[in-house]
Amino acid sequence: MSESSLPFTYRGRQPTRIDGIERRKLILEATLRIIVKSGIRGVRHRSVAEEAQVPLAATTYYFKELSDLIHDSFLYFAEDNFASLKALESMSYELLKTHSDNITTDFLVDQLSDYLTQHILNQTKDYDSRLLEHAFKTEALRNEHLAKVVSLSETEQLSIITHFFQQLGYKDAELHAHNIAATILHLEYTLLLNSKQIDLVHSSIRHTLSLILTSKA
Repeated sequence: MSESSLPFTYRGRQPTRIDGIERRKLILEATLRIIVKSGIRGVRHRSVAEEAQVPLAATTYYFKELSDLIHDSFLYFAEDNFASLKALESMSYELLKTHSDNITTDFLVDQLSDYLTQHILNQTKDYDSRLLEHAFKTEALRNEHLAKVVSLSETEQLSIITHFFQQLGYKDAELHAHNIAATILHLEYTLLLNSKQIDLVHSSIRHTLSLILTSKA
């Protein structure tokens, strides 16, 4: 767990034995559960040890500073988010590859609207993960060290969307990526507040994509 698929390095002590790796994982997962229940402010070495059912000395051994524990917990959490976005990326590129000879703007709007809507639905089904995401982003406004890793994580995610639009030949690919990412984040929050807004989600995504995909210069 010393290296990540994201361009970051874990800051806590790195175990080499299998039992140590498993114990460190238990600590990180316990930290995430506490954040879901009580927010970042609920993270303390003792509360994490109790939640993980490990000795207090284990949490202080792997994470001497709480800031390291919070940093590594975010990175552990971010791995799953990044993986889901990579899966969406693979689906989108497969779409381009399969229909490269006769792809149209209307076809792209239809298919990508369905993909993104389903992605948003999948994201909001995991309510705890969305709570974690917002908790870490809020804490990043107070914690400059966490802000750096949160910002870098978002940059990596934006680069995936940017590259997709670059492959389609859009000169404002980065701007389009920001618009899509902002729309997704807003619609996820909307759906979390009211799960009956699925039609709004799909129509909003479709509208945004239509504006972008018909603006190619």
